Amino acid sequence: MNAVYQYSPLQYHFNTALGEVLNVGVLVIFPAQQKIEFVYPERLTRLKAAYPNGVSEKTLKAFFKGIVQKVACLNKQPEILNDYQNRPLDFIDNELLIRDESILQFGEVRTGVLYTDNLTNIVQQLRNLYLAIYDLEQEESKKRDEEYLI
Repeated sequence: MNAVYQYSPLQYHFNTALGEVLNVGVLVIFPAQQKIEFVYPERLTRLKAAYPNGVSEKTLKAFFKGIVQKVACLNKQPEILNDYQNRPLDFIDNELLIRDESILQFGEVRTGVLYTDNLTNIVQQLRNLYLAIYDLEQEESKKRDEEYLI
């Protein structure tokens, strides 16, 4: 049994020359289970605050939904993963998002040990690791709003 999974953060590259990058999603590949997951934040306030003149939230969410749809199609054809068993970067480039000079690019593919059979738990932990900051901003704004009610 291949007891590993691979993951890659989806990154928003605002200025490639300066290396300005924010994580805006996470792709998780479970080769042995032939399953792929993609998660992204519901709110992009951190991104909008950092780059107010960047790409619109509506456009980014359309990209995210496109990736989710592609992942759903790929999960219905798990044999495709066999073609890329040891080449996850080729899989991402050929099946999901071509690596070019666009603002959205998948980052380095990393490998983790499959420490549980609960794949949803692994995806959630990676989401918390890479994207939890977006959720914190929502909680902080609620706290500020409550202060004004007093």
